Amino acid sequence: VMVRRPALGAAVAAALGAIATAGTSSSVLNDYTGAAPDPPKSSWVYPELLEGIALRRKKERELREYVSRKGPALAALNADRVKRCRAASSSSGCEAAQRKYTDLVRRLERETAELTWGSVEAQARRSRFTRDYGCTAWTDEAIAELKGHAPLVEVGAGNGQWAAALRRAGASIVAYDDFSALPLPRKPAENQGVLQGNESVLSGWRLHLRPRTLLIVYPEGDLLLRCLSRYRGEVLLFVGEGRGGVNATEETFDLLERDWVVERTVQVRPFDGGYEKLWVCRRRRPS
Repeated sequence: VMVRRPALGAAVAAALGAIATAGTSSSVLNDYTGAAPDPPKSSWVYPELLEGIALRRKKERELREYVSRKGPALAALNADRVKRCRAASSSSGCEAAQRKYTDLVRRLERETAELTWGSVEAQARRSRFTRDYGCTAWTDEAIAELKGHAPLVEVGAGNGQWAAALRRAGASIVAYDDFSALPLPRKPAENQGVLQGNESVLSGWRLHLRPRTLLIVYPEGDLLLRCLSRYRGEVLLFVGEGRGGVNATEETFDLLERDWVVERTVQVRPFDGGYEKLWVCRRRRPS
């Protein structure tokens, strides 16, 4: 789930998209919520993320309750608007109904922004953040670490902000995206250096001839799992949240626990409410 947040339109159900934007939780909290016992010993589980998942669950409940309260009223107002505009003998009745509906939509947009991000201003800051950095921002330390593993191949590069930062630092990187889930309303311009492609490039002849280290930043859904099924390199560079966060499935983390060792983590700069890290992983050697 990326940071896309569609405008609230004919139904407050669009607010549920904001839940995905802020991040939904997974089953990692099922076994330990509140004053929990010691969590499993895992490099992929850390206290700040667990606290963040609990907060997201609370926010999700609040937003769902809000939708259940406001949705019927908005639907009724929309139906009344359509009815009046069809039946109005003059344009004034239709315009009045339209204004009433539009005013409510704007108020609900503001209130869902406050529930999701804390304020309308924070939502605007998030928009600027994703424009400049993508879903999470790099640090000088992270760029230096990534450069040390060049040449790189990035899958799911979005609008190419991380790839551009690495090129400015002198790193060799080839970046791909299939443009199916961009957080901005445009495809990357050619000068961003993002090529059309998905995880299939990892098993292509180009990487066979010249191996590159895989970088994947803030993946959605099972993208990381799909990449790992094709990638044959020894080092994985993953920027995202750990187990239970928004960037990979439980199945993916099971595979990471089994087949990869976390050598170190490097701080990145998440937006408020994010808990991403740069994970430097090495493939386990057969025993």
